[in-house]
Amino acid sequence: MPGIGRDRRGAGARVMDLVLFSHGRFPERARVLGCSAVLVDLEQSDKADRQAGFDTQISRNSIVDLRLVRQQTDLSVICRVDRQRSIDKVLISQIIEAGADELLIAMVEEPDELEAVMEFVGNEIKVGIMIETVRAVAACKELASLSPERVFLGLNDLWIERHTNSRFDALIDGTADAVAEACGTIAF
Repeated sequence: MPGIGRDRRGAGARVMDLVLFSHGRFPERARVLGCSAVLVDLEQSDKADRQAGFDTQISRNSIVDLRLVRQQTDLSVICRVDRQRSIDKVLISQIIEAGADELLIAMVEEPDELEAVMEFVGNEIKVGIMIETVRAVAACKELASLSPERVFLGLNDLWIERHTNSRFDALIDGTADAVAEACGTIAF
């Protein structure tokens, strides 16, 4: 299937990694649904303005929700934050203490942004990124060369910036395939 990613086990087959977005309720359902992880979304800076007028979900999750999810599942727990707060020492410490296994940085566009976060967190938590702008798509090979834990293609913001007819156009027009190819064996 186009745009789904490569199997980390090295077989080269494309696989889909299902992740349940949760706000503290029902994370135990993730395993039953075949999900490999639960994601708690703390991305909030500028998101409401950026996505105003579009049919998207803006979360209002907190560290309390992250702790609740961690208590309810033994699956991997991913915490998404906006890039402006990805080097906020207090916030990152709270995320780690709450039990997140991975930090997912939204709206990353440049390799130096990812390098700064990776240097900031060291080995305390895995770091993944979201590619969700035209600029990030153009830089995806350089971003992938820094070996993030995963690359998540953000269809909503990419759709809004590109002014295409559907949020799924990136899955059809080759964008997702190009990003997946640039990612090589990185989870996508």
